Amino acid sequence: MRGARPDGPTAVSRTQDKPAKGKTKVEVPTHPSRIWAQVATGGNRAALPTDWRRLVRAAPEAFRGKRAYITPWRSNFRLLAGPFESEAAAQTFLNQLGRANIEGFLWNSPAGQAVDVLAVGK
Repeated sequence: MRGARPDGPTAVSRTQDKPAKGKTKVEVPTHPSRIWAQVATGGNRAALPTDWRRLVRAAPEAFRGKRAYITPWRSNFRLLAGPFESEAAAQTFLNQLGRANIEGFLWNSPAGQAVDVLAVGK
């Protein structure tokens, strides 16, 4: 329209979606990628707290201070310990489990993968 004011009610701001000069808008994923030790899998979510308690009884020193976590995997669930600061720290934990004849492996959750605390009770 000729004669329309650029700051009128139909004007579109060209700076609304732009970050401030010199600053980049970075969105942190709700669930960042993290390092875990997968210690079991199962299709029955309700049975996983029992599995966790059994593992803790078998290797109490290794599990001291660790929490149980769970995430979906296909039609099952992954039972996880962690998260760990590094793959080396996770491998140290897995080596302790191996000495107690417990198998597990290192797993990196992809960014965006929900991993939740599993309530295990006593």
